[in-house]
Amino acid sequence: MNEQLEKCIEECLACLKECNHCYDACLKEENVQHLTDCLRLTRECAEICGYALTAMSR
Repeated sequence: MNEQLEKCIEECLACLKECNHCYDACLKEENVQHLTDCLRLTRECAEICGYALTAMSR
């Protein structure tokens, strides 16, 4: 695997972890209702990063 691809995989993994961290933090908030857009975006972001990781690892 080339260096550029490895770096992209590392960055996608870091992004996936951060999205999941943000999602979990939002769910712990007292009033989750006002965070629906944030929750949706962080889930979508995590899914995109996961798809990219899967594709690059093949």
